[in-house]
Amino acid sequence: MDTEFPGVIFRPGTEKHQYSHLSPTFNYRLMKANVDALNLIQLGLTLSDPYGNLPDFGTPFSHIWEFNFSDFNLDSDYQNPESITLLKNQGIDFDRNRQEGIDSQVFASILVRAGLSFPIPNSPSLGSPSTVYFGGSVLDMKHVIKYCDGLYGGLERVAKALDVDRVAGKSHQAGSDSLLTMKTFLKLRDLYFNGDGDAELDQFDLVLHGLELELKKLAESIGLVWVRPVGIGCNALLLIGRSRCFLVKLAVMTLDNKAARNLSPLVVRLFAEVY
Repeated sequence: MDTEFPGVIFRPGTEKHQYSHLSPTFNYRLMKANVDALNLIQLGLTLSDPYGNLPDFGTPFSHIWEFNFSDFNLDSDYQNPESITLLKNQGIDFDRNRQEGIDSQVFASILVRAGLSFPIPNSPSLGSPSTVYFGGSVLDMKHVIKYCDGLYGGLERVAKALDVDRVAGKSHQAGSDSLLTMKTFLKLRDLYFNGDGDAELDQFDLVLHGLELELKKLAESIGLVWVRPVGIGCNALLLIGRSRCFLVKLAVMTLDNKAARNLSPLVVRLFAEVY
């Protein structure tokens, strides 16, 4: 998974070299402040089996997904000017997105009807806490690479170090980046975890870079109940955000059909767009 958003507008009041010393609680609050203030621009999804094969749905073509949203208004919404310039240079057409893009509320309603999201209660008095469904595993590659000798930096740098090529699109386009994330993770798994490192990778399951906190503990800290469902064909990860909003957060989805069955857990970046 990859997302493109209008940059970061809230930053810690410390020097960059001190960021690693910030507490998980502070990092979470800082991330949430940015999430609540910004509109998502793009969402990219790549689904594959454990060998990197993409779904073809019985056609000669492989499929990944890139969704362009219409919500972001270049003239009035919060944004980081440097990030906007970067996205423009990489081919993001903000005017076209406004005219032809997807309304995120419509997108969210479809996910809700598909069982991939649900509303979080406005207050604890509404009843029992919300339930967070996590299917399979969640691996944050930014966290995993800290334990891989010689790997550091962003996606582009890690992919280059592993000799993984970008086969479609440009950097900072969500669909292309999500595909590169998948290919890079599989190469990392083969080189550092002997190609079948599920047991070794379990130690990184549900740990997010910057938060360094298990998602289960994080969910419980904000009043959510943790459930690992069994036998659900299509799962999504739902976490983090304002209590009055629909949330679609870290998403790992499996397609319940012959063309894309038993998809491996995907590496996901923490993204948070509140619908």
